[in-house]
Amino acid sequence: MSDLLIEKKHMDMMKYAVNKINQLPKKERVLADMMRERMYRAWELIGQQQWRKDRLPILKELDICINSLKRLVRLANDMALFQGSPDESGNTKTYHVWSGMLVEEGKIIGAMMNQNRKS
Repeated sequence: MSDLLIEKKHMDMMKYAVNKINQLPKKERVLADMMRERMYRAWELIGQQQWRKDRLPILKELDICINSLKRLVRLANDMALFQGSPDESGNTKTYHVWSGMLVEEGKIIGAMMNQNRKS
């Protein structure tokens, strides 16, 4: 069940993120490429973990990949690269939505890791 859930959540996040990455300034191409690479690497790991017997190492790598992407999104927000006016904390709506999606994925991955440790 959580296999399908993480796949759906990540697909929704990718649909949202692709437009936001494409809107980043051209001078920040390296940051955009790093975000894109982490996002697609996580997608690949989600597919791999569905077919492996020993899933824990792949889930750990997936967790690292999602956390890395979350840090890059925070960096882009701190550099004021997202369009839209910031709120009183200096965060944009894009940051809140995107990081919320990543946090939710992280929770699902954590639950999957706990489930695999028990079995």
